[in-house]
Amino acid sequence: NVVNETMQSVKGLCDNKDIRVHLELPEELPLIMADKGRMVQVLTNLLSNACKYSPPDTDVTLQCMTRMVPDEETGDMQPMVCCCVKDSGYGISPEDQEQLFTKFFRSDDPNIRQAKGTGLGLSITKGIIELHGGEIWVDSKLGEGTSFQFSIPQA
Repeated sequence: NVVNETMQSVKGLCDNKDIRVHLELPEELPLIMADKGRMVQVLTNLLSNACKYSPPDTDVTLQCMTRMVPDEETGDMQPMVCCCVKDSGYGISPEDQEQLFTKFFRSDDPNIRQAKGTGLGLSITKGIIELHGGEIWVDSKLGEGTSFQFSIPQA
């Protein structure tokens, strides 16, 4: 339901740039202990960013899966749902990656600057994920694209 609702909200943005969104989802995902509206907000932000900060006629992938992840405090294995939004866009410099989740941060990269934004989306997204007991991180290379991944505990 979260993915379907999110896809409806980003469809226009993706279509305007001829960006193809590929879904890689298992037949069934376990339930998570999360606020549905906030999870839609998280995925909408990540998918809309992937479309905004990618050149036209490229691909974006949303992949979800289950994983066992060690708890940072106890080391006990915890079942998580992990999601990854991957684009083939401009990429993010290592220096910008360090500040990416900071409020009001906007890169000086001209490819990034051409898209409108306040610099609050990723900070809010990180807060939502962490309030749900999850974690978010980014992997990116300039000129090759970006992958935002997050994990949320299963119910």
